[in-house]
Parts: sequence; structure tokens; C-alpha cells
Amino acid sequence: MALTRRRPRVKRVPAERLRAYSTDFPLSEDGHDYLVKSIPRDLWHAVSERAVVEQRSLRWILLTLLERYRKGAITL
Repeated sequence: MALTRRRPRVKRVPAERLRAYSTDFPLSEDGHDYLVKSIPRDLWHAVSERAVVEQRSLRWILLTLLERYRKGAITL
């Protein structure tokens, strides 16, 4: 009998974490998808938890920060 490889378990996302895209930043055909690699896991989890508490999507948070940076409202 040959050993078969088991598929990894799929993590279920709690219903309260499912979000629709923000109307502040609607989806459009001229947008771009970017993959950001190597975000520290503890930072990502902390930000994700705060976003859930504040009922925000991470997409909204990132786009809001980028927009404010573009306008000069925040500096780094």
C-alpha cells in the first residue's frame, strides 16, 4: 500500500474576520496587486487583532496609510 500525502488543514476564518472591501477604496481594473513578503509574524498578528477589534480590514488600513503618506499627512 502506497503512502499518500495528506493535504494540509485549511484554517477556517471566523465570520467576524470576513470583510467586504471598503467603499473608501473601491476595487477598480486599473489597480495593482502587491505581495509583501517577510512581515514579522508577531507584528502581523497584533495588527490583525487590532483591525478585528476596530472592525477594519487590513486593506483599508494599508491604503489609508499610503494615502496619508502621499498627501504628506504622515512622515516616516
